[in-house]
Amino acid sequence: ITGPVEWSVRVGVYGEWGTGKTSVLNFVGGLASTDGHIVVLFNPWEYGSREGMWRAFVFGVLRAIEVQLGIPGLSRKAKAKDLGAKTTALIGKVAGSAAGLISDKAGDTVEEGIGLLKGFLGFGEEDFKNLRAILKDRRVLVLIDDLDRTSPGLVPEILFALKEVMDIPGFAFVCAFDPAVVGDVLGKFHPGFGNGLKFLEKIIDYPRWLPPPSATGMRALAHTDIARYCPYVPLAAMDEVVPLLPQNPRVLRQFIRLLALLKPQIDRHYERELGWPMILGANVLKILYPHIAQEFFSDESVWARIAGARVMGAMEKKDEDKVGKLLTERLNKAVVRLGIELKPDDRERILNVLRRIAEAAVWWTPGYRSVGYQIHVAEAPRAVTFKEYDGFLVWWKKKPTAGSAAAWMARHAEKVGRSEDEVYREVLDVTLRARDSELNRATNAAIDSEVRALLAEADRFLTLVEQLVLDLGGDKSGGMRVGEDAAKEIIGSIPKYLSWTKKREYRALHRREKDFLRRLVLAWSGDVKPLTNILQPSARMPERLHGKEVVALRKELRALVLLRLARQVLAEFCEAGVVARIVGREQDTYASGCLLLDAKGPLWKGLRKEALGVLARAPNEVNIQLNAFELLEWFDYKVCREAGLPETQAATAILSNGSLCRALWKAATVNPLNLACVDHLRGLPERVKRLGVELPLPRWWRRALKELGTESEEPAAASPVDSVAAAEGNGAAPSVANPAGEMPVSSPGGAR
Repeated sequence: ITGPVEWSVRVGVYGEWGTGKTSVLNFVGGLASTDGHIVVLFNPWEYGSREGMWRAFVFGVLRAIEVQLGIPGLSRKAKAKDLGAKTTALIGKVAGSAAGLISDKAGDTVEEGIGLLKGFLGFGEEDFKNLRAILKDRRVLVLIDDLDRTSPGLVPEILFALKEVMDIPGFAFVCAFDPAVVGDVLGKFHPGFGNGLKFLEKIIDYPRWLPPPSATGMRALAHTDIARYCPYVPLAAMDEVVPLLPQNPRVLRQFIRLLALLKPQIDRHYERELGWPMILGANVLKILYPHIAQEFFSDESVWARIAGARVMGAMEKKDEDKVGKLLTERLNKAVVRLGIELKPDDRERILNVLRRIAEAAVWWTPGYRSVGYQIHVAEAPRAVTFKEYDGFLVWWKKKPTAGSAAAWMARHAEKVGRSEDEVYREVLDVTLRARDSELNRATNAAIDSEVRALLAEADRFLTLVEQLVLDLGGDKSGGMRVGEDAAKEIIGSIPKYLSWTKKREYRALHRREKDFLRRLVLAWSGDVKPLTNILQPSARMPERLHGKEVVALRKELRALVLLRLARQVLAEFCEAGVVARIVGREQDTYASGCLLLDAKGPLWKGLRKEALGVLARAPNEVNIQLNAFELLEWFDYKVCREAGLPETQAATAILSNGSLCRALWKAATVNPLNLACVDHLRGLPERVKRLGVELPLPRWWRRALKELGTESEEPAAASPVDSVAAAEGNGAAPSVANPAGEMPVSSPGGAR
């Protein structure tokens, strides 16, 4: 730029992909424009044909001169001379010269075709003299970018043409490209070029290699781009992740621009909800090594093992790097499974990123702060963040009704693209946690006025819980939106502070809590088995440790639930295979089996009239008959094969109850059974007779025994059905409910 104006200068800006060549061109162009020079930007990568490329180049130069110097008519004169129409013929000759006029000396050219292009630019001698006079000490600076990304068929032609074009006084050309790539293209174009790099020395007057970016420069670039595109990313966290990226400015800038796409999800969270070291580390892997990221981020067990290794390493206080060893092993497995090879630098980078994530994770913090949530915060954020929940509270407190809560949740679900049930469950979950937090603070508060304020806030949260559960808790199918996990949280947390009854405010709140739990049990729709699972005493946490008031409340709730379960069992007795599933110990049938074995429980005693009424419908409902048969067969099997067990004692008690045993027998035999079923029950009448119960034999019974050939024989022990035999083989046995209405506990011989 500062040399004599009659010089024609050719400068090469060399560097690999992403090292900042374009930024250098822009910087040079900005300085030149400031000094009054004419700057022309040209990118041959945009063109696929020589005709289009050179036409754009020629008229681009003319338009730049015309616009920047205010000289109208250059483009018009060019068009008047029909230069545009001559482009195809002219460039065809140039290409022919470039491709065909190569002697044994690589790079030698004949002037004929190239000269045409030079004449094409100098469209008039008088025009050029006038232009030179106007330019004075200014130059025309042509910036050519991405030559290494241009169509290989055009690269040699561009270099040949520029060799001649650059001879125009006052023109300077700055070309940015990777010389290794361009040299390879030239070598493939003609063997005489060798590797092509030597030929570039004949074209480029001043080659300049860009130095590797410094750590300080990369950090400064990151700070600049973060301020522009994603100011919500903490600079300190970004400074830690920059060394984990390839030290390439373009890679860094692409990474930051991708972080800008997180904005919609980031805006939904408070800063305290976000673990930036985990978020940034995860995105490094997702962008650079997506397949490896999938291997690590789709398997929760990996992070559970890493957490365990970290804890064990801290406890043992040894020099062994358990986390690093585990990460290396898991990476090796992933590489083998994916069938890929990793360079040493890539392997080291991946392990460093994973270690960074592991070190930043707070393993004992559940929910939104978990490593899994932070890794997937862009793809799978919460339906309701804490920031959004606070907005919900502000909305609800203005009008604290169930309708107000429902309106907010429906609108929010549509806004974030999640289902209303997802939003509902998360609002309920956070409400329960918020209430628990207020009560915990109240128990530790020292000032009486603060205690009352905290209890008042907890009371408001209880009102919201009641609305969410009792008013909005039903789903469209007739079940509960609450779910077993949420119900467990409610029943576990609501009576948590019942022992704190010294203050009047506490006692008033506890009365509300107890009333709410009773209403919850009674209002629960659909399957009540989840409630029985929740209220069942835990062997790991004896109830006596909860305090008398909690024990009494749970006992009361169990009685309510068992009564509801008994009604449910009676309703299910009309369905096919219900008893067979209970006998087979299928999932969630434990409590039902206990009810069927409890002669003095809510089913056979509390709902005795309803139970006998159901059995009386057997003549018209075959499922009731089959279930009664399965039940009697089960009881008889217990008596015959499992003497001395608690379950056997319970079965004997039911068979000893005359009205109940006869009702089951009549239901089971109301219609003729096949001979296999008759064979299973043939000894039952005699056995219950010994218990003092006479069973009326149906008319078809004696005929069936005769066909079996056992009419005159001593009745044999009943054979268990396959499901019972399977249960015996597994060592399983149902448990007995105690007569006090408590939830049953496992018997010594049971596997439950």
